[in-house]
Amino acid sequence: MATTWVPVVLAAAGLAVAATSGCSGEIGFGTTSDDGFLQAGEELIEGELADQIGLGPLDASCSGSDLAAGDTFACSASADGVDPIEFVGTIDEDEDEVNIASANLLLAEQVEQVEAFAASLIEESTGQTIGAEDFECADTSVVVTSGETLTCQVTDPSDGTVYQGLVTVDDLESLSITVNVGDPIE
Repeated sequence: MATTWVPVVLAAAGLAVAATSGCSGEIGFGTTSDDGFLQAGEELIEGELADQIGLGPLDASCSGSDLAAGDTFACSASADGVDPIEFVGTIDEDEDEVNIASANLLLAEQVEQVEAFAASLIEESTGQTIGAEDFECADTSVVVTSGETLTCQVTDPSDGTVYQGLVTVDDLESLSITVNVGDPIE
């Protein structure tokens, strides 16, 4: 006997996952000028982070002035078919390393964690068994900002009915989400 799902809205205070991706690297060209810091940020984004993010080649641009140890600067990167990815660069205390962290991105593995968490919320609320594999939002990294909603699909494992699932990222920094399961997709 199949159980009928009803539309449900579930909220979660926060998911224990780092909401930003980042890496660091040596400046490596013997300068501590603004241009050197900014170039290092662009190189990290277009190299190591582009590989980690997995959305294809990134074209990065960083801006800032009068930069010194502990300062931050802004970067943005574009890739084909996705919204701009925003980053924050930080200069370490020795001024020999630049750390870069995204400000509006969930990596593919973080999307999987959101899907699993959303599935567990549905299971907890409805009492029905639903696995992470039954809640699908994306197979790639996703550019998202606080307040934005991801459109997903939720499959009822008891009968295969597919429902629209919406995950609203209430706060990207703490990864607080609201899950809404709607009507079946026809």
